[in-house]
Amino acid sequence: MCEVDPDMSGVTSPSFLNRIRESFSGSAGDIVYGMEDGVVSIFGLVLGVAVGAQSGSAVFLAGATAAVAASVSMMAGLYLDLESERDEARWRQSSGSRDPS
Repeated sequence: MCEVDPDMSGVTSPSFLNRIRESFSGSAGDIVYGMEDGVVSIFGLVLGVAVGAQSGSAVFLAGATAAVAASVSMMAGLYLDLESERDEARWRQSSGSRDPS
């Protein structure tokens, strides 16, 4: 289990790459599920545009735009999740409490 570092001081440590590797290993199922979900959504969009488009470039542009939008959306969601965890860790540190309830 990874712990949140509110100061982000662990980013430059030698074990940073090991933590990333462990995080990917522990999240493999979530990564595959997220990729599958994104592929289905983008495929649906591309298929819908392909039915009514006059050119292949419109289909490509729709697919590329959807992929970028989905990536930004996932990135923003992950960022907010991590910020929430950091805020909770800071709150626990400042209040001396281990239980947020």
